[in-house]
Amino acid sequence: MSIRMKRYKIIIILISMQYIVSGQIDRFKYIRPIIETSDTQVWQKIDLPIDLYSSINGTGSDIRIYQITINDTIERPYIFDGMVSQPSSKKTAFQLLNQTKTQKGRSFTFRLEEQVPINEIKLNLENRNFDWKVQLEGSHDQKSWATILDDYRIVALNVPTSKYRFTDLLFPTAKFEYYRITVLTDEEVKFQKATLSYKNKKEHNYLPIAISNTSLQINKEDKTTIINLNLKEYAPIDLIKINVNTNDDYYRPFNIEAVSDSSLVNKKWNYHYQNVYRGTLSSIEKNIFPVNGKMSKAWRITIKNHDNPPLVIETPLLRSRIRSLYTKTTSDGKSYLYYGNSEVRSPNYDLKYFKSMLNLSANKQELGKETINPLYTSQTKTPLINNKWWLWGLLVAVIIILGWASLNMIKGNSNKY
Repeated sequence: MSIRMKRYKIIIILISMQYIVSGQIDRFKYIRPIIETSDTQVWQKIDLPIDLYSSINGTGSDIRIYQITINDTIERPYIFDGMVSQPSSKKTAFQLLNQTKTQKGRSFTFRLEEQVPINEIKLNLENRNFDWKVQLEGSHDQKSWATILDDYRIVALNVPTSKYRFTDLLFPTAKFEYYRITVLTDEEVKFQKATLSYKNKKEHNYLPIAISNTSLQINKEDKTTIINLNLKEYAPIDLIKINVNTNDDYYRPFNIEAVSDSSLVNKKWNYHYQNVYRGTLSSIEKNIFPVNGKMSKAWRITIKNHDNPPLVIETPLLRSRIRSLYTKTTSDGKSYLYYGNSEVRSPNYDLKYFKSMLNLSANKQELGKETINPLYTSQTKTPLINNKWWLWGLLVAVIIILGWASLNMIKGNSNKY
């Protein structure tokens, strides 16, 4: 019996392996060739085109790279720079040396405990309402001072209809031992604390996203302005710039929403929106807002005007960060990018543990045109245990094996007698 059982186990293993092997590149609906594959010892960078995003799932977890040779199909690990990119910030320790009142205004002098570069100072002031100009200077010896910011504006507004505060000093990277902030006002400046830091903003390249149509509605009852945007392509949006055409000061609460789902009710489509950003449109800021790679073809911006006249809004600008894959392939065979499966999870490659250690100065590779994967099948394979033919076959096999085993046992017992 032990020999026969081993044979049965081998048959079961072979059947299982057949189903495991078949579930690879045929799972993905779309394919693109990778053009001009270079040497395996050099990292290759593949920029993802905008028209690819309409075919992948929302997170990009279905992207795979396969290298096909005469004898084998190899899945190549890759590093994806991600759908979201957050800047890193490092705070710097300092001492507040003095607070003085001069003819120019109120001054605050800081000394860094370690002379490191900084490019941002956040001021925390107790004052509730103000509109002041600020001067920022740097020095190595407190004798000669270099101007870093001049005529810089900070604002706080606290009224029943609006709350707004902008007290962040943003400037090109500087490296001094001493910094002096002078608030150009005769009023008392109630200083609480400050945060000095260096924000490492990774420089990215962005692509403009085309808008197919825009509609603007002014609701007098709700005192709001609603801007609806429909995009030509489905793409991750990272930045939205709202252009306001006015020379007057303004502070308007607003929010940005993206269509996340839709439903058909009474032969009419209802769109469901997800809030992705809430803030304030301001005449003293650039009005460029991060939306962290949200994927949607339809967007809505709602501006609260309160009792103010509506702002003149020009067509907003949408930008998508260029995202890239980094991989290594050989010159043997041909490499392809596979994608188009909403059910697969992200691949688990060892490379993710060494991403920060890798020097990704890569050769750029181009992608060919998108085509349908000829091996793709959208039919869901029925598990063996749920397939009635396999159940019948298994039942018949069990009956035959039990019958054969029973006959052998009867024969063995009859031979004893």
